Amino acid sequence: MRRTMKNVFQFWIENNKETPFKVRRFSWHPTTYFLVKRIEVTPHNWEYYDKTGNIYGKAYGDMYLRGNLTEKDLELSGAGSYQWHLIK
Repeated sequence: MRRTMKNVFQFWIENNKETPFKVRRFSWHPTTYFLVKRIEVTPHNWEYYDKTGNIYGKAYGDMYLRGNLTEKDLELSGAGSYQWHLIK
């Protein structure tokens, strides 16, 4: 079964633009995740989304390494790349 990965902003839109939510990069340990607490998308990005269906911006939140909070209030690197899974 092939998994389809998405970018963080796609999960945000699917979640009715609500935060927080958890994501994990495909290569991370199963108990490591990022808690997305804030998304910033510029008006220019919304125009791009309307034309292409793709959305990008900046995501901020807290990093949990093997279930333990390690960093707070940081920008998530690579949030716009298609390598994320939503953690429920």
